[in-house]
Amino acid sequence: MTPTDDKLRQMIRLIPPARALRDELEKALGLETYEGVAAAAIRTYRGLQAAVAANSDDPYVATLALETPGGTTDRQKVAEVNLLAAQLVAFLEGQTGLVGFGQGSGDNTVQYGPHIIMQHVDGVHASTIDRMLETAGAERTGKSEQESQKAE
Repeated sequence: MTPTDDKLRQMIRLIPPARALRDELEKALGLETYEGVAAAAIRTYRGLQAAVAANSDDPYVATLALETPGGTTDRQKVAEVNLLAAQLVAFLEGQTGLVGFGQGSGDNTVQYGPHIIMQHVDGVHASTIDRMLETAGAERTGKSEQESQKAE
């Protein structure tokens, strides 16, 4: 086995932890649970970046070094590590040719929407809202409104 093969294997092994770091930090930012995780995120990222640098002579890897100025908040630190981790994942995937492999169908995406309370909708009777929801549900399942009413 040539040293190039060894380096390639090492970079392939770094993809899962780099993705996990990126994904977890993205969740922490979205859910605002980043307090207290900045130090661990920084330590983990620096280890990953150093391992990639040891296996690649590409100058781009050096630009991914983490530089957190003093006085930054945990949120700012986590956001910076998240950005750099995403770039590190992209670099690793590009170098290994394994772009998007092993992510699964769910991809752990978190989507946020407005919180709506439908208890008091002024001017709209509850039965009207119920019919609207039934119609929307029938459209999702491919049933017509008439078919939905027959089923009841």
